[in-house]
Amino acid sequence: MSDIIGLTADRARFARAIRRAAQIKASLLPVETKRWVASRKAAVVAAVKAEVISKADVERTYGISEEELGQ
Repeated sequence: MSDIIGLTADRARFARAIRRAAQIKASLLPVETKRWVASRKAAVVAAVKAEVISKADVERTYGISEEELGQ
């Protein structure tokens, strides 16, 4: 019985992680963004940390270097 409960808890954690990744991805900025305020930068950094977008994709899409990400 405890195996079933553990499996259910694992599935719930996985589902929450998937939903969180989708929320983070939805908060990413349009490609044509030119003005970078702190909240916009924070959204991109959060997406990188959550592994929703790679650093290479950030550089290619938004023109932000690894140094600018501060990681």
